[in-house]
Amino acid sequence: MNAATCKTKNVGVSGFVGKLRRRPESEQFFRLAKTAKQAMFVPSSMQPDAAKRTTAAALIRPLLRQQQTKLFKKKGRSKPDRVFRLSLAAMLATVFLSGCSKMSETIRDENAGMNGSFEVTKSGLPVNWLLYTPNTVPTGDFDLIIDQTEYKEGTQSLKFIVRECSATGGWHSPGLSKEYHAVPGETYRVSFWIKNEGCEYSIHIGGVSAFDGHHETIVKSRESTSTWKHFEHDYKMPTGKKFDRVRFGMSILQPGSFWIDDIRIEGTSGKSVIPTAR
Repeated sequence: MNAATCKTKNVGVSGFVGKLRRRPESEQFFRLAKTAKQAMFVPSSMQPDAAKRTTAAALIRPLLRQQQTKLFKKKGRSKPDRVFRLSLAAMLATVFLSGCSKMSETIRDENAGMNGSFEVTKSGLPVNWLLYTPNTVPTGDFDLIIDQTEYKEGTQSLKFIVRECSATGGWHSPGLSKEYHAVPGETYRVSFWIKNEGCEYSIHIGGVSAFDGHHETIVKSRESTSTWKHFEHDYKMPTGKKFDRVRFGMSILQPGSFWIDDIRIEGTSGKSVIPTAR
């Protein structure tokens, strides 16, 4: 779906949803619609896709039927179908609208592998990363550049020059993330180099599945470093939670200049991780 189509459909659906919100009997269903919207996201990644929207709708339908039965029993009615249909439409509209927003930019290159040193770029962006850029973080004022003067490995690094940003993190703030195929119970070692001038930043790693996630903070700091600083962290994938991917993420939470380079994630068995399709 292109941006123009998405915008046009959003206008029509938004008007319909606005009318439904004024109906008192729809209030409880909109609360469930919000639950469906939240179910579309892995908490740590916040990256929706069509499959998650479909699954969220399937998960929320039984809850809607249960809620509408309770509502109409209280009112002494036996045929709640019309309001149920309207409320279900409102829920699906809420989910649909969520899927239209662009939360990150990414360019894929199957030949570039992890690209942890940001050596392979296209259109000014490093490939195979989910990037939270000025195009996707409208509340921020910052630049994301490939720096060929300051780097630790190879011939360039990724630099953020941040003048204004949200302290929320994730896709609300300048940063990046990526998910990789992983095995429950396996220990993964992540390492990277950073330089920092004034930024507060947070870097984490964790296991995720379609609707759940767990993460550990590797470092959260405001310390300025005039030279490159190395970090290394071991993360053991949880067992029994159906996590099948490990996720690395970095967020800039306060303005300044920040560099990152030579990101590596390897299983302790010596096998490098394989990026997921998205």
